[in-house]
Amino acid sequence: MKTCFNALDGITNETSSKVYKDYGWNPIQGYLKFWAILCNAFLVEARWSSVGHVPKADVYLKNGIISSGVQMVLVHMFFLLGHGITKRNIDIVDDFPGIISSAATILRLWDDLESAKDENQEGHGGSYLDCYMKENPGMSIENARCLLCILFQRHGSSSTSNASLQIHFLHVS
Repeated sequence: MKTCFNALDGITNETSSKVYKDYGWNPIQGYLKFWAILCNAFLVEARWSSVGHVPKADVYLKNGIISSGVQMVLVHMFFLLGHGITKRNIDIVDDFPGIISSAATILRLWDDLESAKDENQEGHGGSYLDCYMKENPGMSIENARCLLCILFQRHGSSSTSNASLQIHFLHVS
């Protein structure tokens, strides 16, 4: 575990140094904050798994959009590409804007849907579908999947109130 931590610490510091050298902004505090949030989300899922707890669907999804790692990837890419690095945009990124949370939500739900289908997890892998169906015992898997399609559409049309930041994130994708 110590080796993994040291590798992560080294890469985070190296990335921060590169961004500072190239763009004059050191994102280390933001990186450390997001790594802590991500690790805490992993710990929450580990606790659920260790005691066999199936959370409510909304609680699972709130944690799952963090544990998907999408936020970490997009924040690193935002800084590494250097598009739109301003104090205002950095403050917005720090607050987990709609464009990031929507992308993370869609990818978490998609992963859950595909994993459950491909791996035939039968409620053992932890997914939004598992949590939702446990909350709604009479619901069929087909109807639960239709609900996911509605959620995809809802989050796919979400946007951030900051159009310039949205454009910079579109460059990332």
